[in-house]
Amino acid sequence: MKKRFKLFVTLTIATISIGKANALNIAENDTTTIATNDTIYEEADISPEFPGGEQALMKHLQDSLKYPKDSIIQDMSIRLLISFVINKKGGTCNINILKHVNPEFDAMAVKVISSMPKWKPAYVNGVPVNYRYTIPVTICIRR
Repeated sequence: MKKRFKLFVTLTIATISIGKANALNIAENDTTTIATNDTIYEEADISPEFPGGEQALMKHLQDSLKYPKDSIIQDMSIRLLISFVINKKGGTCNINILKHVNPEFDAMAVKVISSMPKWKPAYVNGVPVNYRYTIPVTICIRR
């Protein structure tokens, strides 16, 4: 009998409200870079938006994040905290895993975030800005 594994992703979107921050180290997998003197905001007049909204973001992550099958021993729930920048053009960069799961899954999460479709960027005073976004993702795996 073939066993099927079910992966459920619960997504809560949170942004850390500290004001603005300067650019951080750029991850190797980033396809877009931000100049080190460019400002990254954590508050904006208009927040960035994933194409299709929050539900579409949840679906994208659920469809894209695949936990390694050989690592599944029992039903489990894990939490991953990912921070990244949505740049002025809507691309993702400066991806950081703030709460790690394991190196293989962390690398996959970075790949999924870096390959996201373009977002609608954040705006401050009517101008598109770089915006730090933090996503806690809870993954429930059922054997």
